Amino acid sequence: MTLKEFVTVLILAILAGLDQWELRRRLRKGNVDAQTIHARSMVNLTAMLMQSTIIIIIISQGLSLLSAIFTAATFITAIWTLYYDNKNGQRQQAWKIIRIIIATMLANIGGWYMAGL
Repeated sequence: MTLKEFVTVLILAILAGLDQWELRRRLRKGNVDAQTIHARSMVNLTAMLMQSTIIIIIISQGLSLLSAIFTAATFITAIWTLYYDNKNGQRQQAWKIIRIIIATMLANIGGWYMAGL
């Protein structure tokens, strides 16, 4: 892992932590129940992982081990979120998660194309 990728991952981790903290704080202020807070946090985390995957692919100018790790984390979090929402009868976020999975797959196809150039 190069220094540029390491700094990028560090910045993305800090931003993801701040984003999760702000979302939970805002939802608690609005007196939202714990299930909804958890569901929205998972969707937000999945979206942040997708964005991180895209940023890593762009920075590394193609596919790298780091982009594979972020892609796997995005898919695992997306599948867990879909499972958790289905288990609790909340299917509000399913289409958003499916769009995130599709965007991550397209980003990896773009990274594969960039690596071939």
